[in-house]
Amino acid sequence: MKKKLLICLLITFNNQILLAQNPFVYSSQTDSLEKILIKMPASIDRIKTLILLSRNSFDKPEKITAKLKEIKDLSEKLKYPQGLAEHAYLSGIVTYVQKNYSETSTHWNSAYLQFETIKDTLAMIRLSLKLGELHSSWRYRYDDKNNTKNIVFHKRAYHLAKSKKDKFAMITALSRLAHTYEEKNKFDSSIYFYNESIKIAKSINEINPVLGDSYGNLGGVYLNQRKLNLALHNLVKADSIYSLYNNTKESLFNIRFNQCQTLFLMGNSKKAYEILTKSLEQNKENKDFNVKEKYYELLAEIAEKNNDLKQSIEYHKLVMIAKDSAFNNQDIIKFQEWETKYESEKKEAENKILNQQKLISEQKTELYLLLLVIGLISLIIASALSYSLWKSNIKSKKIEVKLQNLIKFREKLMLIIAHDLRGPLASFKDSDSISETLIFSSSLLVSVVKEVVILLPC
Repeated sequence: MKKKLLICLLITFNNQILLAQNPFVYSSQTDSLEKILIKMPASIDRIKTLILLSRNSFDKPEKITAKLKEIKDLSEKLKYPQGLAEHAYLSGIVTYVQKNYSETSTHWNSAYLQFETIKDTLAMIRLSLKLGELHSSWRYRYDDKNNTKNIVFHKRAYHLAKSKKDKFAMITALSRLAHTYEEKNKFDSSIYFYNESIKIAKSINEINPVLGDSYGNLGGVYLNQRKLNLALHNLVKADSIYSLYNNTKESLFNIRFNQCQTLFLMGNSKKAYEILTKSLEQNKENKDFNVKEKYYELLAEIAEKNNDLKQSIEYHKLVMIAKDSAFNNQDIIKFQEWETKYESEKKEAENKILNQQKLISEQKTELYLLLLVIGLISLIIASALSYSLWKSNIKSKKIEVKLQNLIKFREKLMLIIAHDLRGPLASFKDSDSISETLIFSSSLLVSVVKEVVILLPC
């Protein structure tokens, strides 16, 4: 079992950068890890395995909740800070999937501080980029144009990536910074960051999709500035790079529209028309109707400029179809968002009810415990009082018995004395002698009684 565990952990932990870019493991690995986990004792290896399994369970909330709880409890028990940091990070992903972005920000900020404590720079880069992306999306969701936290996080990500010489992370951070400044119409800053990203992309490989992204984005900025020659130069470079890769068709579709728009503004409508129609033919299956709408609008404008009104009307019809399709897609997305929001709110309400029930249950338990304590104290006091009364009752009975014994003794003594004095008293004849004898007998009796009382036990 240990050998299997080591193999799985080596496969998944050997390359931390790969995990940072793609946090999900293959299903075959997941199945084997699940089997190993059953027999695995409480240890740091178990925490690591739970973390890997959690990364592949975001579509199963009940499973990931249980795993996250175990990660936290076990990390606290074993004093494993890496586990606690990963728990905060994964909790942030869960709330992000649930569209609870405020909680996501809280979890990821907490995770960043914990990773900073253990000096895990790669994780700090990953979190800075994610926090920057989160706050960038907030600008659209909440129309918060003054939110500049995304700039802070992306700059931090860039400097951290630079310290680790992580060029891909540097490019990502620079591109996002450039995009943010482009939104703010600060084109000079945007151009600077895009050029910096191009320099780094070139140092990785002269031709790669990342370099194509940088050229395409830079061309878009120049197009917004109406610096058409510079725009076309960079867009053509991006086109030539994207054309070499099969997985960049969508990017190429967007780049070619910008390229055609630039050509049209430069007065080369014929070339623009050729590229537009060819690109549309190649991307029949593309479902990005917003971009297709732009294509048809530009084609309609070119046809109108060429006085081909019939063709222009046909393209305007296609624009309306594309708009309807895009609107329908947006409706579906919006419906899905509403459904997710409803489920999220429903779950929150259920959790609130459960928490209230739990609180009431806890209060009832506390009340029962209090009543039990009061009952026990009352019982103890009653027992003590009963014992005291019983003891005092026994004592009084003992005294009563002693008194009765004393009375009996006295009566017996008097009988003895009376019997002993009867003979002598009869022999006396005159009264004086009797009186003297009585006085003598009385004094003798008193002294005898005193002696007896002294000798009696208390």
